[in-house]
Amino acid sequence: MEISKLIIGKYRGVTRNDFVFPMPSNATCNTYIGKLIEKAGIVTEQKVTFHTARHTFATMFLTEGVPLESLSKMMGHKNISKNFNSKQTLIAEFVYQK
Repeated sequence: MEISKLIIGKYRGVTRNDFVFPMPSNATCNTYIGKLIEKAGIVTEQKVTFHTARHTFATMFLTEGVPLESLSKMMGHKNISKNFNSKQTLIAEFVYQK
């Protein structure tokens, strides 16, 4: 029997989403990010979350001129216009008008 089938058989149903290698929840990611922020001594007015990190990632890539279609795929969006907030839209318009 293939090793992959053995692994899948052993761990099927163990995780909440049936992945063999479970993904941490947003809460787990947010807790870890909070600890990193605190350890680094960063002071913010808002709570930094995993979702904040996603937006930061998208904004940074847009400012570097990464094509929207590529960024959309990297972010896991099925639709290129999905979930771009107004700040990212303004940056994209500025970057691509140059």
